[in-house]
Amino acid sequence: MLFALAGGLRVHNAYGYWVNNGYDAPFNWSYIVQLSESWDLPHPERHWSAARPPLFFYMGGALARSFDSRPGPSVWATRLVSSGFGLFAIALTAWMVRRETPDDLRRVAIAAGLLLFLPAHLYMSAMLNEEILAATFTTLALALAIRDRQAGSAAGGDSREWWRLVAIGLAGGLAFLTKLTGCLVVIAVVFAMLIDGWRERALKTALLRGAVVASVALIAGGWFYARSLVVYGYLYPHSLRTHQVMLNLPPGERGVGDYLSFPLSTFTNARNDSKELIHSVWGGTYATLWFDGQRHFVPRNHKNVHRISTVILVLALLPTFAFFLGLRDAVRRMLAAPRTADTPMLALLSVTLAGYVYFTWKNPWYPTVKGSYLLGLGLPYAYWASERLSAWTRGPRWQAALVAIVLVALLVACGLAFTWGTPLWTMELWRDRPGLRIMPVRG
Repeated sequence: MLFALAGGLRVHNAYGYWVNNGYDAPFNWSYIVQLSESWDLPHPERHWSAARPPLFFYMGGALARSFDSRPGPSVWATRLVSSGFGLFAIALTAWMVRRETPDDLRRVAIAAGLLLFLPAHLYMSAMLNEEILAATFTTLALALAIRDRQAGSAAGGDSREWWRLVAIGLAGGLAFLTKLTGCLVVIAVVFAMLIDGWRERALKTALLRGAVVASVALIAGGWFYARSLVVYGYLYPHSLRTHQVMLNLPPGERGVGDYLSFPLSTFTNARNDSKELIHSVWGGTYATLWFDGQRHFVPRNHKNVHRISTVILVLALLPTFAFFLGLRDAVRRMLAAPRTADTPMLALLSVTLAGYVYFTWKNPWYPTVKGSYLLGLGLPYAYWASERLSAWTRGPRWQAALVAIVLVALLVACGLAFTWGTPLWTMELWRDRPGLRIMPVRG
């Protein structure tokens, strides 16, 4: 039922959302059009998106060829296929949770619902963007790594069947070929293998297994970066001329305080360019994960936007709190015993957050603060949050009722807010195109 509702919502949004809107949509479409005419990769400075890894754009180019590069059908098809990958990743997450607790179908439903109606997942599924595809391959690589760990010890046995390692490396390599941050899942998986090898006194075998995963990933996804190094002199570009417009966006610099503040305005004025959120990385991240802080899907200024954003962001505190409690339990389990499912998930969480902090520090502009960059953490988030939430629904009646009411209200609110063309603000959308206004840094 949940998958049918969420799938129908994604199909509706894919067809309804404006073809030329969304994160970098015009430039992503230009990339796809070029690949629909020739498989040759564009020069990195041709336009904003031209330097990005090509897997998503090759997929879009192949679909565009089927529709003679007509924008409408080509974009719709690419969005639908991307959404299909996203639903597969959520189904895989639900399957992993069910394997962990086969008798707790309530937890499985909660885990699926948390991702199916997560605002960042909903609005990214409607956009012509590679985030959903990258998150899918990240989830697949992580799930395969967890299954490999559960098959045997690091020292030998069934876990040394090399095809599993090849599959993990291939999924990680495809994530790497979709988005640079896809390499993080490979790093996390290999690091988890080394931890197990060290704890089980089988470090040599763990090194060999990790080398297989990393080698396959580099072959599958690293060729694009190797090509860039040979042709252009860098593995991945930074501060190209075509990206210079970002240098004029606020705040223009980051301080330690930007990573320590979480203002109340996160819940009352969830706009990443607001005076308070522009200097709050985690407030802006929360506003874009659980709402549309960048205003690319909902209007910039509408009374109903502020109302429903407050409702959603307050209700979302419950699964967020459950996630952090589940994270604490995961750390305890990892320290207590080797080869738990938590180790690679904790490794992925650690390297992803470290990479996110580094990225936002080096690129100190409000458009770089996006919760959608964390969609690759969908499996650990749903896995740990659902564990706590399911347990709470088995507590006292008042507690179970309160948790159920909050979760259902959150699901309904997210569904209403992120259904394209909803009566909540249809006319406002036509008057005020989505996206925050670009305002330069004031001296």
